[in-house]
Amino acid sequence: MHALILSILLMIVPLLAAAEDPPLSATEFEARTTGRTLTYSLGNQSFGTEQYLPGRRVIWAFTGQECQRGTWEDVGGHICFRYDGDDE
Repeated sequence: MHALILSILLMIVPLLAAAEDPPLSATEFEARTTGRTLTYSLGNQSFGTEQYLPGRRVIWAFTGQECQRGTWEDVGGHICFRYDGDDE
């Protein structure tokens, strides 16, 4: 399940920038997300919400499910998420 969350987020994160803009750096991503809560949806159907906390920490929840705490990091220019209990 954690791998599914990561896969979904990795598909969505680039949407934070305009399609013709280059990918965000970790510093830019951090500046745009820290202190915010983002709701992710496809069409008109939301499927989850993530709160971005200082220190590159996050709290993620699929709609109607329990929250999962985690962190994000820059790995080779990619924003990667790791959630508590996820060994991958």
